[in-house]
Amino acid sequence: MLTRSGNVTAPRGRAALALALVLAVVGAAACGASDGQVAVVDTSVTPVIVTSVPDTVVAVAPEAVESVEPVEGITTVDRPAIATTEAERVDVPLRVDWIGGSDVALNEVSLPDAFLQHRSDVDGRPLDLRARTQIGALAPDVEAMIRAAVADRVEALIVSFNPVWLHFLEGSCDALTVPRDRYRCLLTPQSAEITAERQAEIDSLMRAIVLADVPVYLYMQPHSADVMADPAVGQLITDAEQRLAALDPGLPTIIVRARNITRDAGPAREGTEFHDMVHLTPAGATVLSTWLAADVGAFWDRLGFAR
Repeated sequence: MLTRSGNVTAPRGRAALALALVLAVVGAAACGASDGQVAVVDTSVTPVIVTSVPDTVVAVAPEAVESVEPVEGITTVDRPAIATTEAERVDVPLRVDWIGGSDVALNEVSLPDAFLQHRSDVDGRPLDLRARTQIGALAPDVEAMIRAAVADRVEALIVSFNPVWLHFLEGSCDALTVPRDRYRCLLTPQSAEITAERQAEIDSLMRAIVLADVPVYLYMQPHSADVMADPAVGQLITDAEQRLAALDPGLPTIIVRARNITRDAGPAREGTEFHDMVHLTPAGATVLSTWLAADVGAFWDRLGFAR
């Protein structure tokens, strides 16, 4: 269950298989929970990772970490990003959950927090914008988070789509140690059977999005300009964009932004705007949130949320 005691917990959903996307990130502010428990990150103390085995805690040193394999049973959480305005005393805040993996919020970088620097209210209602995230979330995990958010009575959703969902097969890229080679492998079809299984999961996710009965902004997970310019990976990302575009249900309350927003938002280089291929720096969060606040904001303004 989502709590509001300074942090937001993401529901675990099914067993997290992780997506091998934490490639070169500074530190790790993640926590998990044993069965039947909810874990919350306290940002005032040393970050820890709690494994899926009860009573097992591993401290994480604040140093560069390169993880290229899925880490089972780890869930990340983020504190609420709440805009406080004069209107909050008289208007009901607009509750929005931003759902995805570590590309949404990780350590010192939070797209929801950066977003609120550009857009803090809709129709005079202050935004109560929260990150509901899980490291290595696959499509079924995101579907579970969407269902939990709807149960918590959110009024809108922002959802990040990870292209790895299209072909992921655990262990299929074990032999590759170079992060970009491994990522290329994860984006490559493994077999017709696996692709069909993943497509069924994604179809189920899209049904959950439609049935949520709230406005949904679904967008392709951002990638660095460097990886998109790599011939071996760039075409696979383009293929994933086309697959996402084909999922658009054509409803006025659902926006599908299949085109990678880093193609249009501004600088997106590794070492400045990106830590690695998919994880943003604070500077990158500023660049992308500026573009997203305008695009998502226009979508919300068209629909209207006045009380």
